[in-house]
This record gives sequence, C-alpha cells and structure tokens, in this order.
Amino acid sequence: RRSPSATLAPRRSASPVRLQASDGPEQQLDGATIYQLATLASAAMLVQAAIGAVVPVLPAFASSLGLTATGVGVVVSTPSLAKVVLNLPAGRLVDSRWGRKGPMVLGALVDGCGSLATAAATSLSSLVPARLAVGAGSSMLATAEQAYLMDVVERFPNNTGALLGTVQAVGLLGWAVGPAVGGVLAERGGAVRLPYVVIGSVLIGSAGLYALLPETRRARGSADASPGAARPPPLRTLL
Repeated sequence: RRSPSATLAPRRSASPVRLQASDGPEQQLDGATIYQLATLASAAMLVQAAIGAVVPVLPAFASSLGLTATGVGVVVSTPSLAKVVLNLPAGRLVDSRWGRKGPMVLGALVDGCGSLATAAATSLSSLVPARLAVGAGSSMLATAEQAYLMDVVERFPNNTGALLGTVQAVGLLGWAVGPAVGGVLAERGGAVRLPYVVIGSVLIGSAGLYALLPETRRARGSADASPGAARPPPLRTLL
C-alpha cells in the first residue's frame, strides 16, 4: 500500500530536449534556451521574408521615381555603404554594457523607419537618406542578433554547429518565400511601394519580439549586474 506522501507527490515537469553529439556528452536544451532560439529564428524568418519581398519590385520602383541605372545602383549600394562604415562601431556597442538586446530593438526600429521612408520617397535626394537609415539599422540589428545567438549557442559547445544551422535555415526559409510574396503583393495591390511598407512594418513589429528576450551580455559577468557597476559609456566613445 502506498503512503499518503507518495500519493500526493507532484508530477515531474516535461523533461528538457536532449542533444547528443557524436564526440561529446549529452547536453540538455532547457525551456529558456528553446524560447530564445525560437524567438530569434522567428524574427529572422520574418525579417528575411520582408527583405526578399522587395527584390521583384525594385526595377518597377526605380522606374516610378524616374531613376536611371545609376540611380538603381545607388538604391542598392547605399545601405551596404552604411554597413561598411558602421559595422565596427556597432560591434563595439554590442560588446559594451549596452548589451545585445537594446541594439537589436533600436536597430530594428531604425531599419523599419528607413524602409517606410523609402516607400515615401519621391526623388533620389529623399531616397538616399532613407537607404542610409536602412543600412545603419541593419548594421546594428544584424551585429547584435549574431552576438546574441552566439551567447546562447556557446553554452552547448558540442552542438553549436547544429543550433546555428537550425536558426539560419529558418531565416533562409523566409528569404526563399519573400520574393514570391513581394511579387504577389505588387501585382494584386497595384503598388510597387507596398513591399517597402510591409518590410518597414515587419521590422518595427520584430522589435517587439526582440524586446521580449532576456539580455545575455550582462548575464555573462557578475560585475555588470552588481549595484556598483559602471554606467554604459557614452555613445561617442564607441564611434
């Protein structure tokens, strides 16, 4: 006969996901880590799908502004130029006590606002600042997101490649679907600017997803979380 204490014993919660590497011991993927990886993968898929949606409408969008082939080249290259200039300062920002989460949220908002400004542009002179904002936001977002992902997966050294590959595959799925979605939106909506509105809205919405994530940079060192820890350095020292 079972004792009352045995009868009233609570049930165990669901066991965490177990990861097995061929050259190392078994590791457990806890619920908090699954939540972090799922949020990153979902946000990456949405952002990549929105970016891909712009591809099929770019020529028509340039034509609606009366841009030449040189103008189209400017539209495409301006964000990349901003990334080249800002990637290093963004990396320093992410590695400072500002952490990963804040730059992810801010980068998504700046990138989204730049995309909305792109949709509202009426000439090359108004288009260039918008595309620079896209590049600046994208630089901050991508750098912080990759650093956050590495913070998470480095806790599982025997499965780092598998976890990275899974998150990146989900993001690429969005890129594969995005161009088709953009083409359908442009054809049925009759507006070549609509995909830019969509990407801007998705990026701004993804900032909410990033805001739900816990910070990982500050959790890695007790000094950052202590009451006497120094305040974040001024932004000018990071540039």
